[in-house]
Amino acid sequence: MDNHFHLCVRVPKQEGEIPESEILRRVGVLYGEDRRAALEKRLAGFREEGDDTAIAAELEKLRARMGDLSEFMKTLKQRVSQWYNSNYSHEGTLWSGRFKSVLVEDGRYLNNLIAYIHGNPIRAGLVTRAADYKWSAPGAAAKGDTRAKKGLSLLGVNVGDGGFAVRDGRFVNGMIIGSKAFVKEMASRHSLCFGDVTVKVRQFVLGMVKTYATHGQRSTSSEAA
Repeated sequence: MDNHFHLCVRVPKQEGEIPESEILRRVGVLYGEDRRAALEKRLAGFREEGDDTAIAAELEKLRARMGDLSEFMKTLKQRVSQWYNSNYSHEGTLWSGRFKSVLVEDGRYLNNLIAYIHGNPIRAGLVTRAADYKWSAPGAAAKGDTRAKKGLSLLGVNVGDGGFAVRDGRFVNGMIIGSKAFVKEMASRHSLCFGDVTVKVRQFVLGMVKTYATHGQRSTSSEAA
């Protein structure tokens, strides 16, 4: 949108320890080959010195960032800011404040969230179909973008359905959305994010789906997501 963006992100479950080769590959993808080569050279220097502790610390620092939503958003916003400032002679910050997050259960609850996201330009009166808005996954997929098509297919979204229905807009920061059991489990697991506030589960209908959610308390930790 003109003053904000939405992402639907699935945080991957880490299966075992990520090997050094994969860490180097990901650094290259994210920061470029020069950054990857510099890291590889630094690790080689530690090996020549026989400093296994330094190698382990360097790799663990990078492993800790993987699968961390806060680190992902921090890096994404930093990289976009650097690109924008470099290309448009801009100085200073580009974003206002910290990102807001909603934790949602898979299945029909996730589908409703996706419909809400892609219904944004429709609600704003910019287009009548989600596929007509070029600054979105449906818009990119409609123009043949293979990555956008793949991403939507993983979520079970069909761009050719003529658009996305406008959904309820009651998504607020910190909310957990899904079945009653899911909401209670996640609220218990992430209880630290609610501080001293008692977590309450309420029911409402979202896109004709009976939905349960927390009250959407803002996280008390600047790094929690």
